Amino acid sequence: MIGSTQCLMLNAQWRTSCFNEYSLKMIKIYFDDTDVSASIFAQMAQKLAAAALNVLNLEGNFSLSFTFLDEAEMCALNFESRGKDTATDVLSFPTLEIKAAGVVNIAEYPPEEFEPDTGALFLGDIVICPDVAKRQAAEFGHGEEREFSYLFVHGVLHLLGFDHIKAGDKAGMREVEESILLKDNR
Repeated sequence: MIGSTQCLMLNAQWRTSCFNEYSLKMIKIYFDDTDVSASIFAQMAQKLAAAALNVLNLEGNFSLSFTFLDEAEMCALNFESRGKDTATDVLSFPTLEIKAAGVVNIAEYPPEEFEPDTGALFLGDIVICPDVAKRQAAEFGHGEEREFSYLFVHGVLHLLGFDHIKAGDKAGMREVEESILLKDNR
């Protein structure tokens, strides 16, 4: 996991503890609250996670880590991971090899891929730069919540094997992103 993280648990029951634990549909998110209010993000992520599970028909227990980084940290991570010396909006670091985008059969993964305490299959890390996201929201003429929602969904889809290098892949990924955002009314 990237950075020091707190845990944001998403499943059917809403609860809080010393490390901001929330729950919805068997997705566990390790969350680093450095710039955006944990409770606001938790509510947003809760709805987006439910929409993503619904749109992709995913079943099982999954987890991922999520971190906000400032521009300098994001620039350094982008350079280290992609050789690009600039801050970017979102980076994803999948831990699993997924054969078909959006198709995750948990029975295909060995026991060591699952978290021992929860039984969750760890998908990887998502990192968002709030400063870049806020600038993009202004540039694209929509709200910050919409931009953060889009970037979160975009990151989750990368963890689930989606990509946008080829034009056809890009169109398919955009269609799924929009389906998730529409399902969540964003």
